[in-house]
Amino acid sequence: MKAFHKGWFVLFIGVLNLLAFLGLGRFSLGTIFPFMKAGLDLTYSEIGIVSSAIFLGYVISASLAGNISVRFSLSAKKMIVFSLILTCAGMFAGALSFNFLSAFCACFLIGIGAGIGNTITLSLIGNWFSPKRKGMAIGIAYSGAGLGMAVSGFVVPIIISLNIDKGWQISWYTMGAVVLIIIPINLLFLNNTPEEVGLKPIDAKNNTELLLHANTELQHDNKEKNVYKNKTIWMTGMIYMAWGFSYIMFSTFLVDYLMKEIHLDKEAAGSFFAFAGLGSIISGYIWGHISDRIGRTSTLFIVLVVQSVILILFGFVHQPVLLLINAIVYAVTLWAIPTTMAASISDFIHPINVPTGIGFITLFFGIGQFISPIVISSIVDFTGFYFIAFIVSSIVCFMGGLGCIKLYMMQKTKSPQRKNIITHHINS
Repeated sequence: MKAFHKGWFVLFIGVLNLLAFLGLGRFSLGTIFPFMKAGLDLTYSEIGIVSSAIFLGYVISASLAGNISVRFSLSAKKMIVFSLILTCAGMFAGALSFNFLSAFCACFLIGIGAGIGNTITLSLIGNWFSPKRKGMAIGIAYSGAGLGMAVSGFVVPIIISLNIDKGWQISWYTMGAVVLIIIPINLLFLNNTPEEVGLKPIDAKNNTELLLHANTELQHDNKEKNVYKNKTIWMTGMIYMAWGFSYIMFSTFLVDYLMKEIHLDKEAAGSFFAFAGLGSIISGYIWGHISDRIGRTSTLFIVLVVQSVILILFGFVHQPVLLLINAIVYAVTLWAIPTTMAASISDFIHPINVPTGIGFITLFFGIGQFISPIVISSIVDFTGFYFIAFIVSSIVCFMGGLGCIKLYMMQKTKSPQRKNIITHHINS
């Protein structure tokens, strides 16, 4: 009987971590923010800036996480535990916030923790799996984010119903308590690399795959070694920025849109978000597996075009059942982009530099999701409706799809050169 590989347990911990960093730390805001806005008596512009605080913290910490890890020789495990503590503290601070500034600072702290934790967790998971399994593994990890969406979508409206005045604060305390439980699991059971426990990455059976995981010499010969000067990574980052802008319309403003313009009550709107979260649980696995088969860039193109169409439909469709179907279809594609992005970076950067590479493209992603809530909330404040915001988000998403065509052309010219480099090292 084949022995159980610890990489699968590490992947399970990764699911819990992304539940904490993204599902609860990031996406619970979508269900809490309408009630937080009312409780703190904030305008749409103000709550948009508060939402952007998470993304500001996220982009700063994610872009620096890899460099900090390498420069100070900090293990992935230490950084993940530290980021969980920051995220938990930010949630408790969110519960204690009493005005615009305190809410902004709390969300900024959540963003700092989520940015570090998400980046390092994804790079760690990449170390435990071979290239042909990497997209699938990272996709499974993203199911934690979908699970967090589902939990917050179901739980927050119930908490609000039980205590209308303080429900949003109790919700933050509840999310923080869940993150607190995940901290000791990482402390006790997480390992940084398979080599640490005398194992190889899962399914790493041939020289090419082991080379991509362990041969530092390849990194020095490969012209793509310099992360910050690599044109392919810059183009990848620009595509990620477009998606970072567009998906905020769904992840942050959907519940408020359903309550404000479709006139659903908070329980029904929360259920929409929860069902979308359930749909998104399988998203990363499906599209990660597809990207392993048809390629990362082709997967990105398909998903961005599909999402741009769905965002347009949100602006035109107002029948609740059709909106629910639309939300679930979008959710099934939700984690395709970050899953494929992380796998793509892991494919051609040496493992020691993967956190830096993921952090660098996350900088672009963070810029997109930092700008988006400010733009969207300003549009809603000015027009009184979400229609124009859906159109703008759809156009930006489609521009990301067009960027994939350029990326494909860039990669096509580099493929023969990279193949020769790998062949040279295998034969030498």
